[in-house]
Amino acid sequence: KMKKPLVVVIDDVDDTLELIKYNFSKQGMEVESFVSPILALKFIEQSTPSIIISDWMMPELEGPELLKILKQNPRTAQIPFIMLTCKNNNKDWQHAIQNGATDYIVKPVKMSKLMARIEEIIYLGGGFSSNFNLES
Repeated sequence: KMKKPLVVVIDDVDDTLELIKYNFSKQGMEVESFVSPILALKFIEQSTPSIIISDWMMPELEGPELLKILKQNPRTAQIPFIMLTCKNNNKDWQHAIQNGATDYIVKPVKMSKLMARIEEIIYLGGGFSSNFNLES
């Protein structure tokens, strides 16, 4: 039996976390949510999730900074990273993708759309299977 995909969600808005956690858990995924990117980082380094969904603008550490830290660490560099943001412009999109984000999704986002995209990355985009192979 395959283990459940582990999704890490980071957003300084509780409502977003709750919404994502509720919907993804219903789909049989394990969800760890964090208001603090710093705590999320500690958790990610210990647990190697299947995918990370992060807000861009957060007080402690912005999404792009978090992405940079994760990409510099060989243990976390391969984890798919979704930037979830209100910043709807080309410059920021390019910045995120060039720095290694797997995708850039603009809020407000339809849950069904977000979930379809996440499942696609986890099951087809190698997010889950490549992590899986690393462990064995």
